[in-house]
Amino acid sequence: MALRTPLVIGSDGNPEELPSGDLICASAVFSVVTINTTPYNINDEAVILADPQTFGSNITVNLPTAASRFTVGFTELLIIKNTSTTGNRKVLVVPNGIEEIDGSGSTVSLNKFDSLTIVSDGFNWWIV
Repeated sequence: MALRTPLVIGSDGNPEELPSGDLICASAVFSVVTINTTPYNINDEAVILADPQTFGSNITVNLPTAASRFTVGFTELLIIKNTSTTGNRKVLVVPNGIEEIDGSGSTVSLNKFDSLTIVSDGFNWWIV
């Protein structure tokens, strides 16, 4: 595998190669929502903290279309966390339509303290 020259987005919006030896340092700001209702349809949030124990039942989280979170060459992280501290309530993450999560059209079930970090390729979701 050949090493690639790192690229950054320049002030004009176009990609630029970094000179050899430059360090890339990135930071991110995520929109976070805490939910205790079901079903919940993700819009433009990046982090969903779901508490099915407070709700008293499992919580279903419906993913947006994979295409809505992808622009050629760029994708967004989507993080879903079951924040229950007791009990056995689950957060059920459901792909949109015929889309898949890691090659499966099945629902992903998150037990207490579990989290799911996924990215889109424009067609499906992939666990990272």
